[in-house]
Amino acid sequence: MPSRSGASIAENIRCPAPKATPPPAHTRLETLLPLLAGLAKTGILILSALTILLILEVNVWPLVTGLGVFGLAIGLGSQTLVKDLVSGLFFLLNDAFRLGEYIETSGAKGTVEKISARAVTLRHSRGALATVPYGQIGKIQNYSRDW
Repeated sequence: MPSRSGASIAENIRCPAPKATPPPAHTRLETLLPLLAGLAKTGILILSALTILLILEVNVWPLVTGLGVFGLAIGLGSQTLVKDLVSGLFFLLNDAFRLGEYIETSGAKGTVEKISARAVTLRHSRGALATVPYGQIGKIQNYSRDW
């Protein structure tokens, strides 16, 4: 009678690995929709507030100009934030990972639990939770794709 490990090796030899299939499109939507919804809600909220101020006959143009100058100062002062946002945009556009996939970055590995505008949250198989800013991700290995 063959040993248990010998039987499992023989089963693996007889059964070829399944062909790689592309991940379903709905997982990409589940990844991108929360980010787009948050962006849309923020835009609608800002436009609604400005519209209400205009209805109340408040001159909003100095406010808009001041926010523009404030945004410029924030942009110059927070280069890492801009780097994280731009890197995250390119990771998502390249479809490097999706929610529920097991990935390894230069600093952590685990299942993608949350994708935000600035960072990705990974749950390690032992339970540890790591939040990795996109700007610190140099390389991604995706163990869930084409497997």
